[in-house]
Amino acid sequence: MSISWGMLADIDLKSENLRFMGGVRFTVAAVAYILR
Repeated sequence: MSISWGMLADIDLKSENLRFMGGVRFTVAAVAYILR
């Protein structure tokens, strides 16, 4: 469970440069995080 919280925090931090996208930025950042 702590791994998933860490992943969510990492996605949140890495999605800061996508703020212009609104709420969808988390989905885009999560997909990019998983594919990387």
